[in-house]
Amino acid sequence: MEHNINELEKQIREARKTAALAQLLRDKLTAQKIIKALGKTRNRKRRELFDAQDAINVQREGLIENIEKRLQQKWSVWKIFTIRWKMG
Repeated sequence: MEHNINELEKQIREARKTAALAQLLRDKLTAQKIIKALGKTRNRKRRELFDAQDAINVQREGLIENIEKRLQQKWSVWKIFTIRWKMG
């Protein structure tokens, strides 16, 4: 996902260069629309990435709590029965 965001950043930079070099107002306007659309997509991807990272962090915290609970468990050994036999 980060790769997609980086690729969008690259496309935005290229669109800005195109807009700066454009001679006609129509071309500048088109480039600005492209920049705006790419910016919206980039922002949405960033939010998705942050949401995914938050979900991973919540899951990690749950796993850590589960491990801590398991480490605090007390174990007991009881003699339930004894088996004796003779050979001979």
